[in-house]
Amino acid sequence: MSEATSKIIEALVKAQKEIKPPVKDRMGQFKNKYATLDAVYESCREVLAKNGMTLSHDVERVGESFDLITTLYHTSGEKLSMRCPICVERTGPQGFASALTYARRYGVCSLLALPADDDDDAAQAQKDSVKKKGSNDTSSATPSETITAEQQAYLDKLLAQYEDKQRRLERAMQNYGVKSPLHFLRKDFNNVIAVVRS
Repeated sequence: MSEATSKIIEALVKAQKEIKPPVKDRMGQFKNKYATLDAVYESCREVLAKNGMTLSHDVERVGESFDLITTLYHTSGEKLSMRCPICVERTGPQGFASALTYARRYGVCSLLALPADDDDDAAQAQKDSVKKKGSNDTSSATPSETITAEQQAYLDKLLAQYEDKQRRLERAMQNYGVKSPLHFLRKDFNNVIAVVRS
């Protein structure tokens, strides 16, 4: 995430007092409710404009993959931006469009600290309980849960940019309790990338 300065932070603090959580208007495949991109925009666009801010998205090629850069602009000329990978799971234009929509939603919610999914504290607590018992390996996860070949390729290309790639990979694996990069879960992928980049 880019470094912000005082004017945009002041405006964002004011806006966050007024922004209502987006309506969770869609049901996911695992029966979890989430807010669509339209619902996310609906919850924040007017409040942001009232406080002199607007959002934009830019796609940037990174090797054979793409990143989405979401930027929050302020009328002072200051801006705050974040980058996340566009993780395409299906081939063709429709697969890319779906991944782009997800990345846009993720970018806006991350910048504005908006809750757009069902709270999964219970699932996390169960995972933490398993870790305390000494089993934090996700090798038993199904292929539909672990990262795709495209995500693995993106991770490999990202790591290749760093001299200390092994240290970065090991840190991410340790953070997510996996013994192999192939065992990273799809739902954790954006956060795994953030750990590698940090």
